Amino acid sequence: MCSSDLEPTELATAVRGRDFVYLVTRGADRSHVVALKYSVEGESVMVRGAGRSSVTNIERASAVTLVWPPATRASEHSDYSIVADGTAMIDGESVVVDIVTAVFHRPAP
Repeated sequence: MCSSDLEPTELATAVRGRDFVYLVTRGADRSHVVALKYSVEGESVMVRGAGRSSVTNIERASAVTLVWPPATRASEHSDYSIVADGTAMIDGESVVVDIVTAVFHRPAP
């Protein structure tokens, strides 16, 4: 299996055992990636400390991608990465991402 769909409502359960998430934003001429701590509430993910470049990129284009690397603790799909696309908004010092789609992505062969 290369990837399998993950319902946004199941995200909180799926990311257990994953210590951080990569926030991927799109700048004027390149992508910007930053590793952050996160929390999940329903179908939204909140990250803190995104920094000036991420905030500027989100203000320009709210479509973002979140990538959780494989989990450090064994669980179902723990060897898979999770990739989620969503719409981001700035909320004070946090970024809130409403998840639109998500998948478990297979490990490298």
